[in-house]
Amino acid sequence: MVLGALFALMLLQIVFKVNVVYKGMSFPFGDLVGISSASECVRAGLNPYLDNSIDPFGREFNYPAIWLSLADLVNFDGKDVMLVGWILIILFSLSIAFLFKVKRIKRGLLYLAFILSPPVLLLLERGNSDIVVFLLIALLTVYLPRLRGIPPLMNTYTAASIIVVATFLKLYPLVLLPLLFLEPVSLRHRMTALLVSGILAIGYLIDSFDIITLITQNTPQPLIMAYGKNVLMEKFFSDGTIPIVSNALIILAVIGVVAISVKAKRFIHTLFPTDQPFQETILPYLAGALIFAGTFVLGNNYMYRLVFLLLTLPYLLNQLAHFTASQEASSFSSENTLLVSSLLLMGIYGTGVFDFFSDETWRIVDWCMVGILPALLLLSLYPCFKKENGKQSVQWLPCLTILQFWMVLLQFYGYRMGEFFIPWYAIMGLASWGLLLTFLVATVHFLTHRHTTSPAR
Repeated sequence: MVLGALFALMLLQIVFKVNVVYKGMSFPFGDLVGISSASECVRAGLNPYLDNSIDPFGREFNYPAIWLSLADLVNFDGKDVMLVGWILIILFSLSIAFLFKVKRIKRGLLYLAFILSPPVLLLLERGNSDIVVFLLIALLTVYLPRLRGIPPLMNTYTAASIIVVATFLKLYPLVLLPLLFLEPVSLRHRMTALLVSGILAIGYLIDSFDIITLITQNTPQPLIMAYGKNVLMEKFFSDGTIPIVSNALIILAVIGVVAISVKAKRFIHTLFPTDQPFQETILPYLAGALIFAGTFVLGNNYMYRLVFLLLTLPYLLNQLAHFTASQEASSFSSENTLLVSSLLLMGIYGTGVFDFFSDETWRIVDWCMVGILPALLLLSLYPCFKKENGKQSVQWLPCLTILQFWMVLLQFYGYRMGEFFIPWYAIMGLASWGLLLTFLVATVHFLTHRHTTSPAR
């Protein structure tokens, strides 16, 4: 069902030119075109980092040089763009099918709301290279742990190799190196894998310093359809103050989260259950959390990079199902409320097919959503508050999980809500900062309690 819907939307956008993808390009697979045009520039004796005149939009190249080497190796040019673009869509769809084990229609509908969301459709429509990185990280966190009969030591060094290759391709996967601490091998082998892969990755960054500088200069810091540390800051501070305030807030957030995670054990002591179904989802959850947090700190990112948040969904939904099953039957169950809100957002904001509506119509819709969504959020939190021995108590684990789910949901859809009734980056910025904090709490807590929970390999 999900894969069929995904293919149908891509066919409408790319083949039949129906406006399905919000802010899609005038031609399909535009980011793949940027790679092919840069490769053609190199063959013509030009430096695509300084002059990519063959590109239809005149965009200077902003990918690591390994992409040019790969393009030259397979002689990739403009005539291959459509074929490669569809291959990437097929591979991405297959990876999603393996990532999300759908056994209930309710969970399938929840996943559908995210898979058919604007960031994912934009990623596929542009043929962005983040698809390749997503496939590598899915291989690392989902498929590799499920392989049977392979020695743990080989798995460990394979995982390290995948992280290094992903770093060569897009730089930011360097933040995944801490995952090697979780490998089920001896400390000596974990440290060796971490040290060797770290030296390779950092050596590559040093060797490519001049190109990375050009990449930084050629990559715009987006505010529209973006997330990152400066998105919210742009609303309140001048240009000269934004980096100082953003970095100071990040430092304070990290210090605060570490203090809470280490000291307030009673607050989050049950964050990561130890039974097998949860363990299978911990590794992809941590990978998605690390990439979001790492790219958030590095700067502003176009919204298609939110695709890595899909890796966090199986764990969050398992947590919600576990919590809901232990509660008395309630019409306000967290799963039901989140399902309604997800489908509501998908139906109203999910694609660009409603863009023919007037601005006035959208203002009415947006204001309705502003009223509906907080009400649904309160309903989803309702079962987390209960009385014990006549006193009101709060179940912090479900609260944290629900808030994470809601902030992930807002990351995928919130920018549309902000276009008319409030500056959009207020919603995106607040959701990004909130998600960063909750991810830091979860990640630090897990890493400081890894002796009780170890991901299955």
